[in-house]
Amino acid sequence: MQNTAEDYLAEQDVIARWADQCCEFGPSHEYGDKSGRLFGAWRAFALANGEEPGSAKRFKAMLEKLPGVRWARSPAGLFRGRGFTGIRIRPQEPEPHWQETDL
Repeated sequence: MQNTAEDYLAEQDVIARWADQCCEFGPSHEYGDKSGRLFGAWRAFALANGEEPGSAKRFKAMLEKLPGVRWARSPAGLFRGRGFTGIRIRPQEPEPHWQETDL
């Protein structure tokens, strides 16, 4: 039993690090992203950090435990298909143009 509890806490810690580094949180009517996009970002993060990403079903269950994050089907104006509200992938910072960098 002890091992299962430790595994659960470690798993939650990894998903929390991913969410902190790769996602933004906000009101469910403004923030949302498709399941596949979120899972792809999670999978890349997990593999890059030596973690097992697990299945999409397990990922869904982990995300639903984050405060303010809810599974949704085609919420108005956010995305088409299945995904989550209250969370989105943080936009990538654009690479500076070569003329804008300090040399």
